[in-house]
Amino acid sequence: MTTVAVVNTDPNLPAVQAVQSPAGGATDCHAVAGTVTAASGRASAVSAVSTNSAAPALLARGAGTILDVQKTDGTSMLSVGQDGLGPVTMTALTATTIGGTGDLTITSGDLIAATAGGGLKVKEGTNACMGTGVLNGATEVVIETTAVTANSRIFYSFQAVGGTPLGIIYTFARTPGVSFGVKGAATDTSTFAWLIVEPA
Repeated sequence: MTTVAVVNTDPNLPAVQAVQSPAGGATDCHAVAGTVTAASGRASAVSAVSTNSAAPALLARGAGTILDVQKTDGTSMLSVGQDGLGPVTMTALTATTIGGTGDLTITSGDLIAATAGGGLKVKEGTNACMGTGVLNGATEVVIETTAVTANSRIFYSFQAVGGTPLGIIYTFARTPGVSFGVKGAATDTSTFAWLIVEPA
């Protein structure tokens, strides 16, 4: 089997495609348009733009490594692969950022931090989903954030003891898209943390 990278000009096909051809032939390959330099079964300096929104920009078929992005010394920075019919794995040796404004959806399965010490990090600040506040006894403390909705699940934890804490903290009121109110016990001035999570 030979892996061949091709650049397609047909708008109904992926812009860049990697396919495996049967031994002794290339009947499963599309015509190459443009320049693709083969080196040890790899395609280098391939650039193309898909003109069909229904076709993926990059398509690779076959078991093993589907995509391998390397530094000039050959060290993999990002590797995406599939071993037979097993799960697809993605490995990044450096910090990886997914840009855009859309949602990242896992249709089936869980989000797993497989290394001890790994976890979830949430940005705090104006109109955030996480932050801190200070209780004012039984007087309502208003947390302003446009992130709160009528369905928000709001979780609390105590960060630092203040006054005479009794371990009481609860959501007193909320205005979706504006703010929510928090109350505690009459003598409690503790610092608390809050986290907003939306049901899927």
